[in-house]
Amino acid sequence: MAGENANPSRSSTVGLAGAPGARRDTVRRRREILEAAKTVFSERGLDGARTREIAAAAGVTPTVMYRYFATKEELFAAAVIEPLEELLEKLYTEHLDDLASAPDAESRRTVLLHQSRTWLETMNEIAPLLGAALFANARQGAAFYAERVFPAIQRVSERLPSTIRGWVELSTSCPPQ
Repeated sequence: MAGENANPSRSSTVGLAGAPGARRDTVRRRREILEAAKTVFSERGLDGARTREIAAAAGVTPTVMYRYFATKEELFAAAVIEPLEELLEKLYTEHLDDLASAPDAESRRTVLLHQSRTWLETMNEIAPLLGAALFANARQGAAFYAERVFPAIQRVSERLPSTIRGWVELSTSCPPQ
């Protein structure tokens, strides 16, 4: 990490000004860097990933990459931590709201089936990110779990009892299929 930051004073929004086409290219390039970083970090972790490798996978030079992200840690947060938090939040809160608002047993059953598919699909995205976030660096992984993952799980466990009221009705009125 030392020596990897070509220009630490640059912010992650540099290059966003200009013509609309330039902005579109900037947004596209940033997305490409994030996708490449996500792949490399998932495979190698934070400590094992090299910025040159990420830049090459994105089709840019390290200097260009540093115009978007001032440090490798900032890139890791943007490529791994932020998407992971969004996915966890989606799983843990959005779907509970749908379940809680289902008006009857059949609706809850339909929501549960949809949620099960969504969980499985989302877990395909989460698993490599979670691995990178938890195991890339032992100290940071433990902190991430304690500060972000566990509280999200705790929020669900606090909301779940009120969400599942009426499930006795669900189990008795909807025969298994």
